[in-house]
Amino acid sequence: MSIVLGYRRADFSGRDKQMVKGCNVYIGDEIVHDGTGLAVERLYISDNRASSMGVDLESLVGKNVTVLYDRRGRVASINYND
Repeated sequence: MSIVLGYRRADFSGRDKQMVKGCNVYIGDEIVHDGTGLAVERLYISDNRASSMGVDLESLVGKNVTVLYDRRGRVASINYND
């Protein structure tokens, strides 16, 4: 289980020159072995992907979540855990 620490807009132009709009999402996981604190990871979620998953990033900040990935390593879903 991870905690959503925050997010930041990150729009860019793709290889095909099309604009990709989305956010970098920062999540943290507790360090269990040989340390203390949180290990932080950055995920990219496009606006289209967030919409199709029904995800509102602002409401997830500070919440515990489980992130599932597709075969290509992209975020497939984010499930809110109470």
